Amino acid sequence: MSYNKVGGVLEAQGNLPEALKSYQGSLAIRDRLAKADPGNAGWQYDLGIGNERIGGVLEAQGDLASALKAYQNKQEIISRLAKADPGNAGWQRDLSVSNERLGDMHAKNGNNSEAIAAFERALSIYNVLTERLGDPQARVNSVVPLLRLGGLKGKAGQAELRQALGILTELRDANRLDAKRITWIPQIEQAIAALDASPFQEARAQAQAAFDAGQPSKAAVAQAKLAEAVEKAEREKAGRPGPQTASALLGLSWYRLFARDFKGALAASERAGGLAPDPIYATNRAHALMFLGRAREAKGLHQRYKGQPVQQGGKLWEEAIRDDFKEFGKHGLRHAQIAEIEALLAAPAPGAR
Repeated sequence: MSYNKVGGVLEAQGNLPEALKSYQGSLAIRDRLAKADPGNAGWQYDLGIGNERIGGVLEAQGDLASALKAYQNKQEIISRLAKADPGNAGWQRDLSVSNERLGDMHAKNGNNSEAIAAFERALSIYNVLTERLGDPQARVNSVVPLLRLGGLKGKAGQAELRQALGILTELRDANRLDAKRITWIPQIEQAIAALDASPFQEARAQAQAAFDAGQPSKAAVAQAKLAEAVEKAEREKAGRPGPQTASALLGLSWYRLFARDFKGALAASERAGGLAPDPIYATNRAHALMFLGRAREAKGLHQRYKGQPVQQGGKLWEEAIRDDFKEFGKHGLRHAQIAEIEALLAAPAPGAR
């Protein structure tokens, strides 16, 4: 049974304020029902779903603190249900997903330690479902927290990334992996390769430090030198530039956007895309085209990649773009076409219900 179809429609239409009101109204009803019959697992679960829906809208509105609280409410409810019925695999799977949401929110709020703890809880549950209950899908699902942990732990996260890569490669070779997750394999390989490039960690940190200090031009200069060094090393090792150079150029195009060097950002992003043709490299290209006034070309890229994953863990193009736009807003980087692009990415695909 679907939860609050009206709220879902409003959310899909991008009418977040009205969707939030609708979800909050439904939550009040579910709360009364749950309190009237606390032993009714169905009412308790609906109450959890209500909090989850509200959290999603609040997150989309940028109210991360309130969204985190809503997700925590959902996690507490499903945790009680799972504890009361430990043999219910459905409760256990939902608890894993709930912990993943908490992990994502903690990461967005800059609390890496809490994020890591949440993803480790999710991974632990998936491991139990795999080993004790023989749930094959749980092993597939465990890849997501492994990737998140790999990203959060930096150099120390190579073990999680390699474990995720091993699971996906095994499933791919057995023809048991869906098309979406197959695309994660080269992305994970690239992430591992980037971590292996330890001589450049200090240079990356310097560029990031300059950016964090509000000096994007200085960050771009440092990143350009890093990209040259990475390309030189990659040529010596592999005979030509490849994914590591592309990754360095991606960072360069990002810093150049904030430095208002839009032509330079476009050049770096186009070269990165030529070395490693993955949608992630087209994101900064789309931004540069927009800021250069090449609206039709920018819109074309958004139409082309909408709905496609752009990075490990399955973040979709529209989610990545939305996050980028938020960063632009924080740094006073604005453009009239942003609203048009947001509407384009929020609109349902043709034929979707």
